[in-house]
Amino acid sequence: MGSTFERNHKVAYGETSKNGEVFVSEIVNYMVETSINHGESLGIGVDYQKNKGEAWILYRWDITFNEMPRFYEDLKVTTECMGTNKFYAYRKFNIYRNEQCLIDAKSQWVYLDFNKRKVKRITEKDIEKFDVKGKETLSFDKLLKEKEEITSRLFTVRYRDIDMNEHVNNTKYVCWAIESIDHEFLINHKIKNLKVIYKKETTYKDVVTSKVYYTEEDNVLLHKIYSSEGVELAVLQSTWDVR
Repeated sequence: MGSTFERNHKVAYGETSKNGEVFVSEIVNYMVETSINHGESLGIGVDYQKNKGEAWILYRWDITFNEMPRFYEDLKVTTECMGTNKFYAYRKFNIYRNEQCLIDAKSQWVYLDFNKRKVKRITEKDIEKFDVKGKETLSFDKLLKEKEEITSRLFTVRYRDIDMNEHVNNTKYVCWAIESIDHEFLINHKIKNLKVIYKKETTYKDVVTSKVYYTEEDNVLLHKIYSSEGVELAVLQSTWDVR
């Protein structure tokens, strides 16, 4: 059946922080790689889509962190295609250590026409090989509003930040958001949930601004990523517990 796919992964040294836990951005990368591998296994991978001038693009994440994977652990990453409507497709992801579910995530995707740089309507032909039996869509909570700016930081888009679809890899926005949080806060807290909405693309050598805000809820931060021209590129919301 095409709607589900899984792969195994051993956590590498370079994927972990000084405390041995996997970086948040690497968790996102594990799941994106699994969805890409799913497409490749069905013969509708990156090259196939590029030849058509089309690509699946992430629009939204909602990720729950039950426990962070650690260095050298053996993981199983699974994904399931849930369904589509006119312009959105939905996937679930899980990351397991043995039978324990460490990460539970849901995602929303759009299908992009590269020539027109516009989202295209999803047809039955676009998803037929994914063998999606149902039409289940996933709901996403609204993000909280920012209350007070805590800090901001500048990042330059590097050559290595650009992926095969010629736009900034979606994991980089997560990196920029987390890297902008105060170091002491990161040491003393563990992430419990991350929500992401991708809004606009940016380009090579652009200087982006990552801003962090308080919200009305304790230990819930709002993050906004802006281009050098002030265009809002992504909005993220991170929820934390004290270690």
